[in-house]
Amino acid sequence: MAGGWSLRLDDVSEYAWQLNVFSKEECSKIIKYGKKQKSEKATTFSKVPDMRKNTNICWLSPEEEIDWVFQRLTSVILNLNEKYFKFNLFALNEPLQFTHYHRKGACYKKHVDKAYNQSVRKLSISVQLSDESSYDGCELHLHNDQYPHVVKKDLGSLTAFPSYTLHEVTSLEKGERFALVTWVTGESFK
Repeated sequence: MAGGWSLRLDDVSEYAWQLNVFSKEECSKIIKYGKKQKSEKATTFSKVPDMRKNTNICWLSPEEEIDWVFQRLTSVILNLNEKYFKFNLFALNEPLQFTHYHRKGACYKKHVDKAYNQSVRKLSISVQLSDESSYDGCELHLHNDQYPHVVKKDLGSLTAFPSYTLHEVTSLEKGERFALVTWVTGESFK
């Protein structure tokens, strides 16, 4: 475009992460708590067959035993948002999704987390609860370019990315993986 002049530079990062959000002991505590909750087979709104396989989830809402998890996440999310995204955020309007990839082939194929006529999900959050040596495969891939960004699998780390980002969890080859997932809502993108 000849003669164009940018009004503003794009300062929204493709993703951000923070290591050591939860210690090894805290991850174990979250896993133990999640395993005690009633789980269900993970499903999607998609009509694509086998979009999500061999995965169980349960929903964790704020209550006395795990309020500390919500408090820690809130602090980290606000800090990462201020530094890397600068989105207008409202709240964690949905419970935390405690996710258990439990059998070979467990996966979640390419998808985005925002959906038409739903709450405006601005940031997607994934917390690594499993030690990366306890499983193979089951990697979180973010697709912003020709080649995916493979998210670090450091125990207790948190990754944040805009909810419109195409992403997937690749097939589990062996072992089992636990993660916490949530979405931060805000006003409509403008």
